[in-house]
Amino acid sequence: MEALAFSKKLGTFNPPIKKADFLSTNNDFGLGAANEFKKALAQQGVQIGVGEVMAPEATDLSAQIAKIKASGGDTLFVTTGVEQITLILKQAKEQRLTARIITTGGSSSPDQLIQQAGAAADGSYHLLFFAPWYPEAAPNPDVATKFVAEWKKRNFDFAGLTEGFRGYDGIMTIAAAIKGAGKAEPAAIQKALWDVKVKGVNGDIAFIKQGPAGQESGQNVPNVYIVTVKNGKVALP
Repeated sequence: MEALAFSKKLGTFNPPIKKADFLSTNNDFGLGAANEFKKALAQQGVQIGVGEVMAPEATDLSAQIAKIKASGGDTLFVTTGVEQITLILKQAKEQRLTARIITTGGSSSPDQLIQQAGAAADGSYHLLFFAPWYPEAAPNPDVATKFVAEWKKRNFDFAGLTEGFRGYDGIMTIAAAIKGAGKAEPAAIQKALWDVKVKGVNGDIAFIKQGPAGQESGQNVPNVYIVTVKNGKVALP
């Protein structure tokens, strides 16, 4: 869902993405993201370059970055945790990798990257499911602004907002389903989930059916944000 949402935003990049390389953690999270982004980008005419993997605990990514540099792509998609992203940004700067770096997965925590990677984070792009620095840019700005204000009021760590909204949106969706069901019975609540319409922090929440008839799972189509790091601060591209 993230890859499809991102592919619709390709036209916002200048210079455009013409050739993409990939560096992913060697597990379902990383490999799954790389495969889906490759398919979505290829369908938009983007040339797919090399695909490098790394162990989740790896700290020396110099060999992978060297191969990516030799590929000559203009954009590098990275999927891993924030600790490893920090190392990649630093080592890419050391090797003078000129490709634009875009992290996927929504868990990059740009504020933490700025703190830990310093100037190496400048110019990087990050896909998120909520951009708390700019709640007014959300599809439901009133909901997002109220959520951020309440988070700050409770003195929670600001960096946690990029993940913390998930719990809020989830609970509000469950509450809407219970209200729609009219009773605290699992089957009734499950049925009611198909009809929920919730204005969430991420965006509008509703479910579409995916899978074989009679055995469908419910999928919400997420809103995807793109932010960049500019002069040591998170900014909208």
